[in-house]
Amino acid sequence: MGLQACFRAVTLTGRQLVFVLGKGGVGRTTIAAALGIAAADAGHEALVAEIASQARLLSLFGHGEDAPQGTETPLRDRLHGLSIDPARALEEYLVMHLPLKALARKLAGDRAFSQLASAAPGLRELVTMGKLWYLAQRRAERAAPYDVVIVDMPATGHGLAMLRAPATFADIANTGPLHRQTSTVAHDLTDRSKSAAVVVALAEELAVNEAIGLVDGLRQLRIDPAVAVVNAVAHRLVEDADLRALKRARNRVSEGLAGAAVTAGLARGAADLRRERELARLQDATGVSVTVLPEVDEPTHEGLDELAHDLAHAWHRSAAEDSAA
Repeated sequence: MGLQACFRAVTLTGRQLVFVLGKGGVGRTTIAAALGIAAADAGHEALVAEIASQARLLSLFGHGEDAPQGTETPLRDRLHGLSIDPARALEEYLVMHLPLKALARKLAGDRAFSQLASAAPGLRELVTMGKLWYLAQRRAERAAPYDVVIVDMPATGHGLAMLRAPATFADIANTGPLHRQTSTVAHDLTDRSKSAAVVVALAEELAVNEAIGLVDGLRQLRIDPAVAVVNAVAHRLVEDADLRALKRARNRVSEGLAGAAVTAGLARGAADLRRERELARLQDATGVSVTVLPEVDEPTHEGLDELAHDLAHAWHRSAAEDSAA
């Protein structure tokens, strides 16, 4: 598998919510940011959102750690960024749905209520998902009417738990406003025309194992794992013919600088082959479209633009969409 983008017929155009998931350390935030740039460059009004405990997204665009949470921040033309604080999202929910706004704010600021909310399993995950869903709806009072909200989700287990929360609460609340609200969010998450997931991995055994499990988990939730992105893949340095030549040279050269070069070349060739085997294993085990991205020196500014260029295919319309338009 060559080092190239290969989204094939897969397109994220038209999806209102795109969730970026993966294990810690694979570059979820970088990929979410690059997807946002690619969407904006393709003419879509895009918002890239992160959960506040991560707080890395805005810094990629030159905003300091003191950038305001909960505020939609312009990043580039047609692109905004947002750090969502789950506690603030809960306050916004209470203010929106309780008849007495002042009481809602007092409740949200009360330590005992905050502890109770934290102890309620999945409540903050539910409210955060509701906030994300709301941002993807067309509302006049927002900074911009977004075509797509791209979400830098927490690491695998917590990310799946957040996606599961609306359906869980819809089942618990059989009737009433909470059931209707959570059922709507849960339905839209499983609607392939509205939502999709992008699974991020590295071309390493453990990361690929977790990505395979993540795709399976998404399918159990009936959420579309549209694309797997394998991040930071080094260009193949040692081709097959080079590897054969190095193996022959090993029998003749074993010492000095030449011997060290042969050993280094064989090691790099073996690493190249391992990466390619892991890429093939990810493709075979999941059946999803796999996009391979190169290493970049620094995932800010020029580095993000390079990745966004390789992800541009995600926002191209398919032939079916063009004919429908």
